Formats: sequence, C-alpha cells, structure tokens
Amino acid sequence: MWEAVDSAEDASVIKPAPVGAIVPEDLMVYGADGEKISLRSQLDTLNLLVVYRGGWCPFCTRQLSGLGALQKDLGNSGVKMLGLSPDGPKAFAATKEKFELPYTLLGDPQQEAIARFGLRFKLDAATTKKYKSYKLPLVADADGAFHLPVPEVYLIDQSGTIKWAYSNPDFRVRPDVDAIMKVINDLKAQ
Repeated sequence: MWEAVDSAEDASVIKPAPVGAIVPEDLMVYGADGEKISLRSQLDTLNLLVVYRGGWCPFCTRQLSGLGALQKDLGNSGVKMLGLSPDGPKAFAATKEKFELPYTLLGDPQQEAIARFGLRFKLDAATTKKYKSYKLPLVADADGAFHLPVPEVYLIDQSGTIKWAYSNPDFRVRPDVDAIMKVINDLKAQ
C-alpha cells in the first residue's frame, strides 16, 4: 500500500501511487449506472487505467480518443481500458457518447479515489477563478477549495498491482500511444 496525501498544494508536488503498489480493495468509484463499485472489481486482466481531469478538458478527450482508436489492438492483446475522472455518471456517459469511446469510464466526483492515488491537488485562486469563468463542473471541498487530478496512466494487473505508471504535472503532456503499446508489449512478454 502507498501513502497518499489528501490533496497536494499544487500539481508539482503530487505523490502518485508507485509501481509495485496494490490498488486497495475498498477504493470505490461510480459505474455507468450511478452505483458505487469497487475499482478492484473492474481489474480482471491487464488494465490500462487513465485518470483524467474531466470530459471538459480537450487534452484529456484527445488522449481518450487516441487510446479509443487502439481499443481493438488493446483488446486483442488482453488489455482492458478504463477511464477515471472527477465527472459524475451523467457527465462521463456524455463524454463516452460524444467521443464514441469503446471502453468503460468511471467517476469519482468527490475525488476520494483520485486522492488515494495521490493525484489530487488544490487549484490556486487564479486558476479557480479562470475555470469558474469557463463554467467548468468543479466541486468544492468542505473548506471551499477546488481540486483536480494530475492526469495519470497506469497499467495494473488482475491482482491490482501497478506495473507501470506515467504522470506529468503539466496536464498538456501525455504519454505517446506508441510508447504505451511498447510498455504493454514488454509487460506481456515477461
């Protein structure tokens, strides 16, 4: 198990769950039907888990769409893809439909699972003001602070063990699809 802080002060100091850590059994997220489910219950093969900021983020949807185009290759290689964001079920269902994503999206509106992955950070006042002016669906915590996740890509095996991870505090920087496929192929060859 890893030690994750509730929320980092900014994106540059997050402490993501490391390679070798095991996803806890009690990590709960929302499924498409709006019911809470265990994230571990979704990990039944080698899994590509993409944590993203929300369906409103063009960098996220570009990444999700690019990986969606690989779904056939992923499925043929025995890899299941999952997306996780702070969006609620209606919002992630709309993202799935709009971008024709052929894989499962999950929600974490209160960012409890995202925080336990060590990816949640507080937005500064200027960013909060800017994002609110865009009318983004941000949720404040009890102290009135707003948070987002740093985007992350994990490869997690069926036992819940993190085999590979990639994050970058700059939300515009995402791993290349070819690089992800290389890691998947390397893991499958082991």
